[in-house]
Amino acid sequence: MQDIIAKNVVTGLQYIGQADTTPNVEQLHRELAALREQLQQSIQAKEIADPYEAKDVQKAVDRAIEQTHTAKPVAERITTHLAKASTIVTKAATVAEAAGKLQAVVLKLVPVVAALQKLASLLFG
Repeated sequence: MQDIIAKNVVTGLQYIGQADTTPNVEQLHRELAALREQLQQSIQAKEIADPYEAKDVQKAVDRAIEQTHTAKPVAERITTHLAKASTIVTKAATVAEAAGKLQAVVLKLVPVVAALQKLASLLFG
C-alpha cells in the first residue's frame, strides 16, 4: 500500500493577524473556509481514515460556518461544532504522528481548529 501525501497545502491561520489587523468576523469566515478546504485535502490523503469521522468533521465545520452567517451568531453553537471538529482532527493527528507521518496536514490543523474555536468565542461571546 502506498501512502498518499497532501502536497502544496498552506496551513495555519491565513487571514487573521495579517497587516496587524484586529481579528474580525470576515477573517473568521475566510479562516473557516480555508479550514474546510484543508480538511478536504487531509481526507483525500486518507489522514482521516474513518469515513464516518471524515463526514462528521466536514459536517461540524460546515455547521460552524452556517452558524457564523446567521443574523445573531451564538458563540456556544459555533464553538460546540468546532470542538467536535477538534476532537476528530486531534485523534487523526495522533494516529498520523504515531505512524511517523510528520508531514500530515492534519497535524498542522490541530492548533488552527483550537485558535478558531477561541476566536469564535471572542467575536460572538
